[in-house]
Amino acid sequence: MLAEIGFLAIDRNEWTQDGKNYVNGLFKMLHTEGSHPGLSDEDHSTFRLHVVLVTARTFLRRLTYGQ
Repeated sequence: MLAEIGFLAIDRNEWTQDGKNYVNGLFKMLHTEGSHPGLSDEDHSTFRLHVVLVTARTFLRRLTYGQ
């Protein structure tokens, strides 16, 4: 639905019907071994945190400014 209304950009691969897109890829990368796989090392945890923060900021800015 978010892609249909133009919130997620299909042309930038934020969303595709086949599941091979940024949003699905991000969730798969965040939960590679299930929801509670144990502790990640510091570098991987920091990387995941920054990717999620940048993604969230981008989508929240888009919501705020209607882009």
